[in-house]
Amino acid sequence: MGKPLKVLIVEDCEDDMILLLRELTKGGFEPEYQVVDNAKDMAAALEKDWEIIISDYSMPTFNGVEALHLMKSSGIDLPFIIISGTIGEDTAVAAMRKGAHDYMMKGKLGRLIPAIERELREASIRKERNAALEELKQLSARNENILATVPDIIMETNVNNIYTWANKAGLEFFGNDVIGKDAEYYFEGEKESYDVINPFLKSNKDVVYFESLQMRKDGVKRLLAWWSCPLRNEKEKITGILSTARDITEQKRDEQIYQMMFNIAHSVNITKNKYELYKVIQKELNVLIDTTNLFIGLYNEEKNTISFPYMIDRHDSFKEVSANNTISSIVIKEKKSLFLKEKNILDMKNEGKIKIVGTLAKVWMGVPLRANDNVFGIIAVQNYKNENAYTKADLSILEFVANQAAVSIKKKMAEEQLIKLSRTVEQSSASVIITNTKGNIEYVNPKFTQLTGYSSQEIMGENPRILKSGGKASKEYKELWDTLISGREWKGEFHNKKKDGTLYWESASISPIRNTEGEITHFLAVKEDISAQKKMEQQLQQAQKNGSHWHLGRWNCS
Repeated sequence: MGKPLKVLIVEDCEDDMILLLRELTKGGFEPEYQVVDNAKDMAAALEKDWEIIISDYSMPTFNGVEALHLMKSSGIDLPFIIISGTIGEDTAVAAMRKGAHDYMMKGKLGRLIPAIERELREASIRKERNAALEELKQLSARNENILATVPDIIMETNVNNIYTWANKAGLEFFGNDVIGKDAEYYFEGEKESYDVINPFLKSNKDVVYFESLQMRKDGVKRLLAWWSCPLRNEKEKITGILSTARDITEQKRDEQIYQMMFNIAHSVNITKNKYELYKVIQKELNVLIDTTNLFIGLYNEEKNTISFPYMIDRHDSFKEVSANNTISSIVIKEKKSLFLKEKNILDMKNEGKIKIVGTLAKVWMGVPLRANDNVFGIIAVQNYKNENAYTKADLSILEFVANQAAVSIKKKMAEEQLIKLSRTVEQSSASVIITNTKGNIEYVNPKFTQLTGYSSQEIMGENPRILKSGGKASKEYKELWDTLISGREWKGEFHNKKKDGTLYWESASISPIRNTEGEITHFLAVKEDISAQKKMEQQLQQAQKNGSHWHLGRWNCS
């Protein structure tokens, strides 16, 4: 099914009309149309709702230029395309100067569909722009009661940049004394933003957008987004500027929070250790919250202590404290955020709920670090001089960011634990083998290659049976495999053969590795070379057969 298109066709030839409709259908349109060939019928047709007019240039009693004039005199603004078999280039250019949007020859309609699509787009844009300009021109005449209900700030300046009018929201933001003052006064410290608007009076721009920190009448700086356009009189001379502004302080804060969370998450991949990650968290938080005094504490449930791997503080420095009767322990054990001023802290101390550890802060706030519902630590900030350094809104920001920080910290912990485990395996004195569930080798540690003589490249993808010496019965291997498949650990001994053919004994512990769903994905074998032990046992058995005695680690023959 094609795109609907309401088209008024000015044409006297039925064959040409049929060809035109076929071209429209082929181009993906489903035309709803009317055909006229004279001024009277066209005038009546213009009372209907059309999207485009396509007109022949020359007809017995009517022509394309007359049709164009009729449309314009009706006050209608529609795309107007002329199609003709006889029109010359000079005539076509003249028609376009009078307002036609395009022209083409009847035998060459290859441009028709792109031209229609282009003109429909431009008509839509033109309609929206004209509506906006009309609304702006009428704005000063609108009822003050209607403008008073608009939550956005609306301000008007004259050509000298003096505020001449403001709506209710503008007066509430800047104060009733804003009228008569120079706009530059309110851009103090924001000259770059002011310089955007100043040359605006001399430009041909319709609308300009900029953002600026502005001082509210209560002395608080807020970030405003401004849209400004010129005011013109009937002679199109600029008489002033009409501006609307919206307070985007919270919106920008949310954008910064999301960017902050992304940066913290990304830092897991680029930081070398947890300490570097903690520094990134502090730096990112400092965009919105004062982190001059910040600490990250990790809870050890077994020891009932809180350690501080990261503490940046102007007064205190702790490595570890007891997790009893402290503000931090309440945050961790009760799994809740706290926002406390000096009086609140002293009240808790006097009630016996806490002991004050370190320097007393004027304001303190901390939130738990969670992994699922498990609290494993705390992130907190404090200020020793200004009790108004933080607000409840800052606590919400800290809580929001702490969620991502907790994920990143846990991930970095797991990463470091994995590195530690990997190094342990790599440096182990036991040989380690990991296979998939089919028994194909996917990993061996250096001890394995040292013991067997096989390099890791040679052994990858092979089955551990490559080491078989033939000393263990098939029945025993089946029992081993059945044990592993059932999810149990197998322990035993192998008499295996190295790459050079040398036989050796090893004690092995083989266990299944499961994924988070509990499915067996791999098998892990940890083996120790017990050849020397076996040799000693054989010597002992031989000595006993010969009537000798083993005594205190030496032979004692009687």
